Amino acid sequence: MNSLELFGSAHLIVVFVTLVLVILVPWATSKRFYPKRETLVRSSIAGMLWVNEISMWVYRLWDGSYTVLEHLPLHLCGFSIILCPIMLMKKNHNIYDLVYFWGLGGASQAFFTPTIEVGFPSFLFFQYFISHGLIILSVVYATVVLKMRPSLLALSRTTLITIGLLLPIGVINWLVGSNYFFINGKPETSTLLDLMGPWPIYIVPLIGTGIVVFLLVYLPFPLYRKFRSI
Repeated sequence: MNSLELFGSAHLIVVFVTLVLVILVPWATSKRFYPKRETLVRSSIAGMLWVNEISMWVYRLWDGSYTVLEHLPLHLCGFSIILCPIMLMKKNHNIYDLVYFWGLGGASQAFFTPTIEVGFPSFLFFQYFISHGLIILSVVYATVVLKMRPSLLALSRTTLITIGLLLPIGVINWLVGSNYFFINGKPETSTLLDLMGPWPIYIVPLIGTGIVVFLLVYLPFPLYRKFRSI
């Protein structure tokens, strides 16, 4: 089976295609092609997220690679996969506040520094990038089409919730020997954690980096309001 080459041709192509879809689908839904079919587009995105995730469980159960040590939805992207469809279908702003930061922050980093080892054209290659691409699409769709916006309060609340999750996730890791949130060790593939020192020292800059990422994805909104008022 081919291994994933970071920023190789297959990786770059899937990044480009995803960026195009993330821009095109919300724009087309709100402006051009499907203004009267918005509910259908929204429910399709939600359905694809859950179907894609279930397909991963089925595939791994079929080939015997499924394990609770790695494949429970206990990373930020896993939480986002569960919550994004609910956010879209219910138009729930409280959930949007969470998945905006988790989705754009966590899924974007997972997209550009993937933690899978298998490459194109494996099923898991497509499943991984489809799931993270749909998370980003869900957030952008809610922002552009549903007119939802993150707030400074949402930024603070999401940061506290995320830090608060470290303890229960750490307990789960200790009980079953897993490594969710990567707080028990670094992933085997190359990620930003490689620049943050050995375990457990890297946990402190990991938290700091998460806060910076949340601030960066929030920053366009106050900047836009400021320039609009000039």
